[in-house]
Amino acid sequence: MEKLTVSPIKGGIGIEITHADLTRPAADTIAAIRRVYDDNPIVVLRDQTIPVDSYVAFGKGLGELLPHTRLEYTVPGHPEVYVLTNKKKEDGTMLGVHLDGLGWHSDGTYLQRPLAATLLHALEVPPEGGDTIFADTCAAYENLSEEMKVKVEDMVVVYDFVFYMQTRFPDYQITDKQRAENPEVRHRLVQRSPTGRPGLYMSNGSARGIDGMTDEDGRAFLRELTQFVTRPEHVYRHHWQPGDIVIWNNLQTMHTATLYDDTRYERLLHRLWIQAEVT
Repeated sequence: MEKLTVSPIKGGIGIEITHADLTRPAADTIAAIRRVYDDNPIVVLRDQTIPVDSYVAFGKGLGELLPHTRLEYTVPGHPEVYVLTNKKKEDGTMLGVHLDGLGWHSDGTYLQRPLAATLLHALEVPPEGGDTIFADTCAAYENLSEEMKVKVEDMVVVYDFVFYMQTRFPDYQITDKQRAENPEVRHRLVQRSPTGRPGLYMSNGSARGIDGMTDEDGRAFLRELTQFVTRPEHVYRHHWQPGDIVIWNNLQTMHTATLYDDTRYERLLHRLWIQAEVT
């Protein structure tokens, strides 16, 4: 195994790894990275100029990959690789999804089986803007008042794919197949890691409400809680470089994309979703 350089992110909430060769990822290299990921909410791998096949092989080494719901925005032959970009195909249609991920959220909360992790691989990035901001929801939970910890302990959030799509993408035509495959789901707000560390598993865009509240009151409570979770002491802002792969734990973080000048710059990233292990 090549010698990995592992160091804390300066001013951040995660770990940076350099000198990892993922072109043909060896099992012991993947295992070493997995150990770092298991202990940290965010892992940044630098200088990964690798083909999509190698990226997918690396993702499979970390866990079970999930094909995406919107297959029209995936890499041909790779339904698990979701494309985020403002670039267009030769016929003028979008190569992927643009302006996705704006607003604080955790990925895939509308899925019955939660996502353990998201991987994002930067292929082309603008020289300014387009950062991703992460919030450590475990650190935020630790800083809640004891009264608030008691209040949220047994809360269950209702997530709804149809609600999300209708409010976020009102012009998108949801198919009957997508409706059938994505019924509303419920997840506990407080989730605990395998080591027992509690964190807040939450998302705004796909959350329709909270059990025991009106939908409006539930969404308002989550927005208020998000303001606390995303205080400066809980967050890390990632400035993307070409070749970056960022892995984050969806049960222990929230994140949001930020804008960039898409009239001057092009941006292209590939995303993988890893499902949580069945217990």
